[in-house]
Amino acid sequence: MDRNLPAGTSISDEFLHALAVELAGPNTVAIVLVGSVADGNPTPYSDIDLAHIVSMPHVGPELRYYYRAGRLIGVATRQLGWYQDVLTRPERALFDLASLRTAR
Repeated sequence: MDRNLPAGTSISDEFLHALAVELAGPNTVAIVLVGSVADGNPTPYSDIDLAHIVSMPHVGPELRYYYRAGRLIGVATRQLGWYQDVLTRPERALFDLASLRTAR
C-alpha cells in the first residue's frame, strides 16, 4: 500500500487485512476501502474509511468509529440493496460513484 507516501501515512496491507477479518461476519458481502487511503492520497491525519456491505438488514449504528494502532477507523455498514438502489438513481449515483472509482 506504500505509494510514495509521506512519513506517518503508510498503511500496510496486513493492517487493512486485519481490519477486514475483524469486521467480517456471516452476512458480510464485501468490505471496501474507500477515501484518501484507497485513492493513495492519505495524510498523517487521514482516517481509514471502510464500507461494510452486508446481505441482511444491519442491527446497530450505520456509521461507527474506533481506533486501532493509533488510527481512526470509520465503518459504514449498509445492506447490499442500499448500494443497488443508490447506484441506479442518477441523482445519487453521481455522488456515490466517485468514491467507488478508487475503492479497493
